[in-house]
This record gives sequence, structure tokens and C-alpha cells, in this order.
Amino acid sequence: MEKIELSVGIIQYKFDPVEDVLYGNNVIAILSGDKAILIDTGYDFQTEEVRKDLIESGISIEEVIVSNFQKEHVQGMKLLGGITIYGSQYYQPALNQWASAEEQNYYEPTIKIDKSRKIIFGDQVLELIHNPGQSICTLLIKINEKYLYIADELMYATTGEPLLPRVTKHSIINYYVSVHNLAKLSNYIFLPGHGDVIFEQHKIIADTKNVCYYLCEILSHDEEITVEQATKNCKCTFLHTGWHENVYK
Repeated sequence: MEKIELSVGIIQYKFDPVEDVLYGNNVIAILSGDKAILIDTGYDFQTEEVRKDLIESGISIEEVIVSNFQKEHVQGMKLLGGITIYGSQYYQPALNQWASAEEQNYYEPTIKIDKSRKIIFGDQVLELIHNPGQSICTLLIKINEKYLYIADELMYATTGEPLLPRVTKHSIINYYVSVHNLAKLSNYIFLPGHGDVIFEQHKIIADTKNVCYYLCEILSHDEEITVEQATKNCKCTFLHTGWHENVYK
């Protein structure tokens, strides 16, 4: 785990990849005095490492904001029983993909977000915005009108290369709209759920364009096309190109 202080009261915890993937996880801690809000929890062992580090500084985790309910973003929640959980009201389909019915009560949000919600946490101001893309339950999180946590809409390997969008035929339109929405917010510093912080506006614009080129190419063909055909207009090389087969499932 790598601990990075982004600014006063905002910490990024970076974790290396697990299993057969090229990307790691990020957990963000927003601090106010001796209390913290987490944005995502990662896997259970990652949650435990974050909690241990905060406890050593005399800080307790009071609340969690879930950017989406895919396993790698929320599994560790079960170690933090009894806290307030902010999450999309559309959480159920994602949770059903990996959590048993008996386990789901650990992850169900106590405060369910429809369109948006503002949270004042000491001197920190957070705004949660529904932005369905890869998952219908995706939330963007603005932090102090400076940072934007973007979950999985743009994903990066630990070495910095962009990952192919992880999209299905049922989510492709939402994904396009969600990434287009990100382009409108390129003046923020982006905090991906997977990858390094993005400070440069020109990189944000270029990366959102490349994802949109890929999605548009798929949408413009009635028949199935190869990943090489779908990325022909992209000005980058995507990793995890095996995800392309999910488009037609």
C-alpha cells in the first residue's frame, strides 16, 4: 500500500493489482479532526490496512461513500459494520452479481442517492452525483470543487496505460454519456478508482475522446466488429483488450 496526501485532509491509499489484472485499487480518506469518510473500501484486506493506518493516527472511520457496488470497490465494507453508507439507490443489480443474499445487508446503503447529494464534513465539501456508466449505480464524487473521484469510467494500469472500457451491450449508451459528462468536468483533478491521479486537463480530454471513439465505432455497426476495428480512431493503445468480447454479451 502507498499512502499519498493529496492535500490537507485528503489521503489516497494506492494498492497493487490482485489476481490476473493490470490495475490496482484506490481508496480515498476524507478527514475532519479524528473522523474520516472513505470513498470506496476496496477488498477486505485493503480496508483493514486503511483502517489500521487511520487508527494509528487516532482517526476512526465514520462513513463510507460507495462509487459503485462492484466487488473491488466495496467488499471490505463488511469489516466496518454499523457505519453510515452513502450509495446509489440503484445498487441492487451490481450487488447481485457477486454478493450472496445473506451477505448483502453488509453493503446496502443506509442513505440512498437518486440524482445528487451534498455532504459537509468539517471543512470538506463533497457532492455525490449519479452518473450511470459502466454500472447503473455509479456516482461521481466532487471534493471541495477541486477533485473528482470517477470510479471506473476511465481506468488505468499501474504502469499508466489506459484500459479498454469494461462495457456490455446493455450499458454502452450509458457509458458513452457518462464519459461525455466527464469531459465537461475536465477542469477538475481526476481521481480514478484504478490508476494515478490525473492533473492535466489535456490528458483528461484526450482520454475521454479515445473512450468515446471506441464506443461510437461499436454503436455505428449493426454487426459485431473486432477490437482492432473498434479502436482504429483512438490515439492510444488500450490494455485489457480481452474485455471487448463483453460488448456482445
